[in-house]
Amino acid sequence: MFNLHKYFSLILATSSLTYAHNILRLNELRSAKFILQQNGMVPTKQPYLEFKTDSVEICMDRCVAETPCKSINYNDVTSECQHVDYDVNDGREYINKTGFKHYDTGITQLTRILTISQTYCVTVITSDPCWHGDAPSQVYLYYKPISSDECQNIGAYYDFDRTSGTMVHHCSGLVVTRYSGYFVLRTLPKWSQTYVSNEMYIWRLNSYGYVDFNSQALHAYTGIGDGKYARYGAAGVLPPSDDRIVFDRFVQPVLLHKYDGVVFRNIDTLESDIRNRISTNGYHYSTRQSDFWIAPSMGDNYVIRMQAFFIPDVTGTYSFWLRGDDMALLFIGTDETPESRQEIARLRYAIGDYLTEHSGTKYMEYGQKYYIEILFNEIDVGDMLIATMMRPGDEDRTHIGPRNLYPFP
Repeated sequence: MFNLHKYFSLILATSSLTYAHNILRLNELRSAKFILQQNGMVPTKQPYLEFKTDSVEICMDRCVAETPCKSINYNDVTSECQHVDYDVNDGREYINKTGFKHYDTGITQLTRILTISQTYCVTVITSDPCWHGDAPSQVYLYYKPISSDECQNIGAYYDFDRTSGTMVHHCSGLVVTRYSGYFVLRTLPKWSQTYVSNEMYIWRLNSYGYVDFNSQALHAYTGIGDGKYARYGAAGVLPPSDDRIVFDRFVQPVLLHKYDGVVFRNIDTLESDIRNRISTNGYHYSTRQSDFWIAPSMGDNYVIRMQAFFIPDVTGTYSFWLRGDDMALLFIGTDETPESRQEIARLRYAIGDYLTEHSGTKYMEYGQKYYIEILFNEIDVGDMLIATMMRPGDEDRTHIGPRNLYPFP
């Protein structure tokens, strides 16, 4: 279903910089990569535009040119083209429609990296942002004013895969990683050899709302200013609130609530203890994040509830793992309601370097919406949680993240 890729770009003169999901609409360039998502099915949302064309490429190009368009339906026999303001980022609700194929641009990845005030971006400042030689050792990243050409052209965009945690410079294909205190672009082999095997070495937007890599914050280490280097701080150290670096457009699916100053020590009563405390006293802190992680540290003696919807992209039995410090419970519902939740896995306590894992399985059907929740309790010193999963038919684990998660109200 996902093996047909088409890429089209359309050069246009426009006056604004906008993009919908993975459709990039810049001042003089519009481009997208369409993926065949469904054969014989289309979104339940009705198309806002219909016309006839003998070419699926023309159907795609016109979608790229129109701000509302996120995906297309196309019939090869009748030459019908339909434009839809809906894609896989909005949900997985489809209906049967004989003869039609549905294309969209996949899980959202395109983004810029901005200061929290959105006055500067993190970008390259070379004469050609898309070409840095055959095998550059490293290409440094810098802060530039948001109104500058460097922040407004294609060189300021990155493909951020929130599921794997990798970030690739969109037009050069180089990956973003660390080097001697700096964030730089490097070639893929250097990334693969050094980082991919370590599950902590990923990019993510964390519980504090800023971008980090292995719990090291990307921030204005020597101050924000035109031409200053993009650097990182020590592991687990929070940057000043006005120095935090964010992505400019992602909706984070996981709702996180935190309650401070409480300790529960019995895993068998942990669920009722946390729910009773929350219902009685409410929360001290609330945010949204991209996954079911707790890192960097959020302190000592607290409890957390994280909630989202899980929509499978394949039918079968999913496996789930919890690892961390101290106790955690994973619940998945039989449907989208919190009342349908069932315990899938429990982490009783931390041992050593958080290497003890606890797992469970759940059979789920493609396209159905399931409630998913984690309850977590931190006791005394040290806190961390990583929740991972394995899809049916896969051999490798992935983080429970935006590939399958959708925002809980």
